[in-house]
Amino acid sequence: MTSVPDDAVVVELDAPARLDGALSLDLPTDPDAAAQAVQARMGSESWQHLFKEYGRAYEAVARAWQIGIEKLPAVVVDGTYVVYGVHDVAQALKRIEQAREATQ
Repeated sequence: MTSVPDDAVVVELDAPARLDGALSLDLPTDPDAAAQAVQARMGSESWQHLFKEYGRAYEAVARAWQIGIEKLPAVVVDGTYVVYGVHDVAQALKRIEQAREATQ
């Protein structure tokens, strides 16, 4: 995304998969050893930020699903207006404003 306003929230729907990769980085190939390593990571304070990111990432994915996002990229305003296929957020916001004006 480009031209993203400072107050905009950018949701990356692939964030959970990227976090999976970070969590599984350098795990042993033995399943039992890998499970133990993940358990150790889950208890480690240094990994707590990753688990908080998981929560935020999955909440964002759930929100996108709830409002019916059909394809990417998508710029959503007020959970009501959506512009698909535009990477420039400022341009998408301009289109939404034009559509609002046209319906008034």
